[in-house]
This record gives sequence, C-alpha cells and structure tokens, in this order.
Amino acid sequence: MHRQRQSSTLGFGRCAWLRGAALLVVGWLMCASGAFGAVTGALHLLNAERWTLDGMRYEGMVALPDQNLARDLQEAGGRQYRMAFELEDLWRVLPHTEQNSPNETAQPTHALGLYVERACSDLVVRVNGVVVYRSQRREFNRFQDCYGPQFVTLPWPVLRDGRNDLQFEVSGWPLDWVSTARRAAGFADVWIGDHQALRAVYQREAALQMDLPAIVSGALMLLGVLTLCLLAFAPRQRHLAYFAALCMLWAAINARGWWSLPVESPPVREGLLVVVVSLVGWTYQRFVWLYADLKAQWLDRLGTAQALLIPLAVMAAGRDHLFAVATAGNLCAAGLVFAGTLLFLRHAFEARRRPMKGMALVFMLGLLMVMVELVVSLGWVQAQPLLPLRWGIPFCLVLLGALQMMDFGRQAHLMEGMQRQLEHKIELAKQEIEANFTRLAEDRIEKVTAVERKRIAADLHDDLGAKLLTIVHTSRSDRIAALGREALDEMRLSVRGLTGRPMELSEALADWRTEAMTRLTPTGIELSWSLPMDELPQVLGARTMVQTTRILREVFNNLIRHSQASSCVVTTAVQPEQLTIEIRDNGVGFEMERLNARQAGLGLLNMQHRARQLQGQCEIESQPGTGSVVRLSLPLQIQAL
Repeated sequence: MHRQRQSSTLGFGRCAWLRGAALLVVGWLMCASGAFGAVTGALHLLNAERWTLDGMRYEGMVALPDQNLARDLQEAGGRQYRMAFELEDLWRVLPHTEQNSPNETAQPTHALGLYVERACSDLVVRVNGVVVYRSQRREFNRFQDCYGPQFVTLPWPVLRDGRNDLQFEVSGWPLDWVSTARRAAGFADVWIGDHQALRAVYQREAALQMDLPAIVSGALMLLGVLTLCLLAFAPRQRHLAYFAALCMLWAAINARGWWSLPVESPPVREGLLVVVVSLVGWTYQRFVWLYADLKAQWLDRLGTAQALLIPLAVMAAGRDHLFAVATAGNLCAAGLVFAGTLLFLRHAFEARRRPMKGMALVFMLGLLMVMVELVVSLGWVQAQPLLPLRWGIPFCLVLLGALQMMDFGRQAHLMEGMQRQLEHKIELAKQEIEANFTRLAEDRIEKVTAVERKRIAADLHDDLGAKLLTIVHTSRSDRIAALGREALDEMRLSVRGLTGRPMELSEALADWRTEAMTRLTPTGIELSWSLPMDELPQVLGARTMVQTTRILREVFNNLIRHSQASSCVVTTAVQPEQLTIEIRDNGVGFEMERLNARQAGLGLLNMQHRARQLQGQCEIESQPGTGSVVRLSLPLQIQAL
C-alpha cells in the first residue's frame, strides 16, 4: 500500500508540484494582464495620421500601437503622428471636484499630463505647434530596448478651448537593422488626462519595466558570483560553472534596458546581442546535460555548432540582414532550450528523485516564458502586455539557484553523514587492528613462554628431579627422605604448571581427594569427601590446577598443624561455569581479627591472593571453639582436551 501511494504522488498527472507549476503560470499571467490596466481620468487616443518625418507626405490613418513602423522604414529615421482632441471631451473624463472650464475667467484646478506607453527611440511632442517634450535618448544609439514609458506635462497656456492638435515625431531603426523587434522603431498608445493619475501609471510602469529589471540583473549577477564561489568548494560539480555563466549572460542581456554599452557602431551592438543569446542557449543546454548526467551526443554537438556558427553568420550578414540572422539564432537557442528541457523532464520522470521534481517545475515555467519571449522578440505579438517576462525568466533562474543550493546542502549533509560513518568504520577497523596486533603479540609471547616453560620443566625434571629422587632412595634418615618426597611432589606440581597441559575436572577432584586422604589419615583426622557422580565436561588449565592444588595443600597443612580437629568435611559443587569447594572442620578455630590484621601469617593471605589471580574467591570463616570454614570459588571452562 505504501509503495502504491508513493508511486501515485510521483506521476505527472496527479503530483502536487505540477499543480504548483499551474499556479505559478496563472499568477504570472494575472500579473502580465494586470500590468497595463485601464487608466481612469484620462482620454485614450486610438488613431493617428501618419506622415513622413519631414511632414511632406501623408501615409494614411493608422491604429495605435503602430506595428508596421519598423517594417516600413528602409533607413534610420521615423514618422510623424498627428491626432487631435477636443478640450470638452477631455474635460468630461477628468475627475471633478467642482465645475470648472478652461476659459479666461476660471483657471482649472487639474494639471494635465500625456502618457505614451512606448516610443522607440527618440520622441518629440508638439501641442498646437509648440514643442512641449523632447526625449533624452540621443540619436537612439543606446544599447537598450525601448521598454520605458514616457510622460509629458501639458501646460494649460498651450491648449485651446476647442480643437487641440498633437504631433509626435518618432525616430528609430528599421526592423532589418536590429536583433529583436523591441529594438526597432515603434509607437504605442497615447493617454491624455489627469496629471496625478497618469503620473502614478507612469511611475508604476517605469518601476516594472526599468527599475525591477535592473534589480533583477544585479541579483542574477550576484547569484552567478556566489555560484562560482560555491564551485570553488565543489570542483566536481561542473554544472555550477555553466549555471553561473547562464546567470551572468542573462543579467547582461537584461541590463541593456538601463545600461549603455560604449560601442559607437549600432551593427556591432546588435550583433553582440545575437551572439550572447546564442551563448545563453548553449550554456543552458550544457548546464542541463551535466546536472542530469544526460547522454545525447548529437544534441550536444548541435549546440556547440550553433554557438560557433552564429557569430560567423552575424559577421557575414552585415547591417541589412541582421534581424534574419538574429531570428535564426533565437530559434536555434530556443530549440536547444526546448530539447534540453524535454529530455530533462523525461529523465526526472524516470529518476523519480525529489530534487528533480522541483527542477522540472521551474524548467517547465521557464520554458513557457522563453517561448513567449521568442514570439515577442520576433515581433509576432505586441511586447507591452508581456513585459513581466523581463523579470519572469530571471525569477526562474533565481529559483533554479535556490534549488541547487538546497540540493548542494542536502548532498553536503549526506556527505557529512557518510564521512561520520566512514570515520566510525575507520575507528572500528583501527581498534580491530590494534586488538589483532595485541592478540598476535600475546600469542607470540605465549608461544615463546610455552617453549621456555617446557625447557625449564625439562631441566627441573631431568636435573632437580633426578637428584631429589636419589636423596629419597639413598637417605638413611626418615626425616630427610620425607622432606625429599615433599620437595619432589612440589617439583612435579611446578613442572605440570609449566608444561601447560589441561586436566579434566573429574580427574583433578580425584587427585585432590587422594592427596587429602594421604595427608589427613596418618594424623587421625577423619575425612569425608564425596565426588559428583555425573559426567563433568569442564577442564582445568594447568595454571588453575597448580594454584588450586597449592591452596588446598595450605588448607590441609593448617588443618593438621593448628586446628586440633578430629574430622573434616569437604563439599564440592560444580556448576557449568564455576567450581565451589567448601572445607569445614570441628577444630578450635581462631579469631578473624587476626586475619584482618594480617597476624595469621602468610599462609592464609597467600590462599586469598592465589584465588584472586585465578579470577576467583577464597572466603574464610572461623570463631574460637566452633572450627573453621574455607570456601573456594573458581571459574571453569568447557572445552575439549
């Protein structure tokens, strides 16, 4: 169930991010449609007579905006637009706070303004033959689009009570000389009305068309620089270099609306714009290729070819065919963007990675804006209602940058986690190596020690053992013979500990019982020691066997010498991993304070010390007149001999 629910959310039909793309597109269209709303308190002039710039030839009545001006021009120049309005018609649309009329006895309370949506590139405005406005665009040789609107304040003294004549002189370039239709000569709608209302419209549109693109260009340039800085920390992320170049190139294109390029030749400026646009398409294609790790060599070669051929075509075309070359270059760049986006969307659908979904959303929105930008640049539709594209495409680039930063942060977080895991594994491996080295060293020491123990045991057995045995058999003194036997037994016990041969627990218990009876029976002490009947799989190491034997010998020696006991009971308890031997006598006992104060000699203390060396315990309990109890607990091992 979980897998089915996850797959349904990743499909293109139902996924939430696709609905988010639709919301973004709808919001952008609402912004685009609302950028040029109806102007209240103004008279809208829709038609004009078009004359040659010198006013000698009448070309007919045209509807505004005039889309054919740039196509009709053969050389750099322009046309005159003549129109008229009645002051009474204007007075009816103005906001009225009191009844006024522009006559000699009553001065109006409303200042008038004239708003021109677009006039590319130079504009001169005459009212009733008087020049009231001249644009500041010197000989239209600035490297910029004619985005910005123009606003003119109309002085009342130049107006007449009846008919008022307006004359607009528009100068610009023919369409064949420019790289985009927005750079060609053009003249858009004219509004006359309340100065304050039109001034507000002018300020709003100037902010959208001039100020906001300038801010966006600066943001794109900053984003490109930050991406290059990020590339310094991740040199393997080569797609970041192309994304930084994409941001800077588009910032340069967008900056033409407010920045003058110090190049005197207009064809050079326009040709440079065509080359930059072709580089944008190639850079975008390379960015998508490297980011998604796509494989399409034919499209990669096509993009590289158009990036090399477009500059050559611009140089070969000259001034009179620049727009045709620019159209071909724009189509090639748009084709690269379209093909790269479609391949990325297919890859995102197949990969089903979360970062890919966000990138695909932005790519779809950006592709839509690029297509509309292409249509506008070719002059197929009017440019003014689609001016939000100037900051719509940069907005998509900013979103791409944000998504890449998030992806980079996510990868950095994953790398940190992997680095921590690697460091943990390295630490574990280091500890394992150290443990293995320590174990190997201990094994080597143990082998050397075992060899040396065998050598010492052989020397003791061959030399000292032979001499002690000679003393036992040749001595005429019973005391010396007895001491020789004890020394011989101790020597054999030491040799057994040195050889390191383990012993079965049942065999060790039998030997201890036999040795105890041998020692206690001649002294008249009755021994009661029962051995377990069950099979005992445990074994005793040689060291454990020797140390336990010495502890028991010390117990029985003390029992014989100091206890004055007549009986001794030995209880044996065998558990899977522990052996407990309890020795209880009915002797005179002793005070435990003597043991704690270390006044009982070294024998009892040695017993406890030997038990601790074997990871066990030796407990002693005694009171005067009640006998003594020695309880010995030792760990056991279950292993094959």
